[in-house]
Order: sequence, then structure tokens, then C-alpha cells
Amino acid sequence: MQGLNGSSTTKDLETALQWLHGYFVAPRKDANMFEVIKQQMKVQLANKDKDPNSVFADSVNYIMGNYHPRRKPFSIETMSQLELDRAFDIYKERFSNAGQFTFTFVGNFDLENIKSLVEKYIASLPSTNQKEQWKDVGIRYPKGVVSKVIRKGKEPKASVRLAFTGEVSEISDLDELQVGQLTKALSIKLREVLREDAGGVYGVGVGGGFNREPVNSYGITIQFGCAPENVDKLIALVMEEIKNTKVNGVPAVNIEKVVAEQTRSLENDIKENNFWRFRLEQSFFRGTDPTQILQAADKIKLITVDKTKELANKLFNENNMVKLVLLPE
Repeated sequence: MQGLNGSSTTKDLETALQWLHGYFVAPRKDANMFEVIKQQMKVQLANKDKDPNSVFADSVNYIMGNYHPRRKPFSIETMSQLELDRAFDIYKERFSNAGQFTFTFVGNFDLENIKSLVEKYIASLPSTNQKEQWKDVGIRYPKGVVSKVIRKGKEPKASVRLAFTGEVSEISDLDELQVGQLTKALSIKLREVLREDAGGVYGVGVGGGFNREPVNSYGITIQFGCAPENVDKLIALVMEEIKNTKVNGVPAVNIEKVVAEQTRSLENDIKENNFWRFRLEQSFFRGTDPTQILQAADKIKLITVDKTKELANKLFNENNMVKLVLLPE
């Protein structure tokens, strides 16, 4: 997928659209800048390979993609294969047909004024009737139980990431919202359990959710840092809390905290252009009714303890789990 994004003041909107027009019809090939960027990337990659957290993050991404070539960490060797002419040809080909783009505008503007600007700078872009379809290149989560230790660095600290994955038949917007609420509420509970009962834990978090492409699936991750000698004990505590959530759901007090936080966040988000832009784009790509955005405040309040119990049993499958640990060398 390719695209452009930007922002401007109201008075500079025409200038911004002129730039957008230029990116389509008059891209500039600069050999000197290309080499500068390559050298900057080379330095970044060299430093990245020395950083345990970066190495761990790359390993997580590669393993969670089931070692698919497109998930292989970008390297200096790969970078050396970059060619300006080839990159420029790909860019021109990708931006040769504006007819396959959807342009979303949000903000403070006059509709008639922006209509004339759009007609001038966007409607005039080269386009065809050709419609493209995204290609499924076969990236999937690994199946079964995967356990791996990555050793990097000298400091006496460890990082742990547990991931639960699977495929589902269908996904609704409410499903996505409530899984997000489950992960937030579980984060609160795990911080309480790991810090109060075990100590020496930092950065506890639960994240993830549903994916609609290339297939309907989900990935829920639990991550935390600790002393190397505490890894096994803390993983056992996490698994015990997941088991407890399957039986009893997330405590109501934690759900109330999440609902209150999300309600406050929504009150602030609806004042921001980026919130509306993202939601409108999401609605377009999914083919859903954009007016559903207006129901968000009510949907936030629908989560219940029983629902978190139901979701926990659906998502936390110990037979389809990835356990990755970063330890010092």
C-alpha cells in the first residue's frame, strides 16, 4: 500500500495541494540525497545490531511472522542492494494512477473553496480505470507452541514476550473495541499481581487485537521486563492470572477504570483532526457506515465482566502460544 499524508494551516492549503500534485507528477531523483540516506541507514543499522532491545524486537517480528522472508530484519547487506533507478521506477509506477487513491480531508475549511482546489490539483492527476487488489503473500502467525531464548547484551536484565494467536471466522467493530478493553484491564491486573506479589518487574503491558488481512486473526501479547532469575516465576504468575481471567473475568473495578479512561480520551480525541481522519479512512477501507463513529461513547460502556471472561476463553489458547525471552549473553 502506498499513500501520502500531510497537514497545513487553512491559508496554506493550496500550497499543500500543490506539493501533493508534485509528488504525483514531478518526483525528483537525487543521487546525492540517496547516498546520504543510505549512509545514515548504515550507521543506524550498525548501532541497531549492538542494541539488545532492537535485536529482540527484530527477532520477535521475524518469529511472529513464522520466518517469512518479508519479515526478515532489514540488514546492511540488504541495504547494499538498493538501487536508485529501480526505487525511482517503483515510485513512479505506484503513483502513476491517482484513480486508485482515496483522498480524505478533515479540518477547518470552506467546502466550496476546497472543492475548487481539489478539482484543480487532484482531479487533474493522471488516472486510469485500473483497479488493484492487494496480494496475500502468505505471512501467518506460527502455529502450536513456540519457545525461544535470544541472548544479547551484558546487563543483568531480561525481557519477556508472550503471544497468543489464532484465526477467527468474523470480526465486528465491537469485538475490536472490547478486546482492547480486555487488554487494558488485564494490564492493570497484571501490574498489580507482578509488582505487588513478585516485585522487581518493570514495563508490564498487554496489547494486540484483531487483524482483518490477510485473514481474520488475532494476536494478543503480554510483555514485561525483570531480573533474569525471575523469568520463570513471573511467567508462571502471568499464566495463573490468565487462567483466573478465564474462570472469573477481569475484576469489575479494573473495567470501570478502563471505561472511565476511554470515555475521557474520546472526549479529547473528537476535538482532533487525526481522530476523524483515521476513523473515516478505516470506515472506507472496511466498507462500513462512517456514522458508527458517533456511537463510540455508548459502545465503550457495553463491556462487562462476563464478556471479558468470554473473550479470555476465546483468545488465550495455551496450545497456540509463543514465548520469547531476551537474556544477557
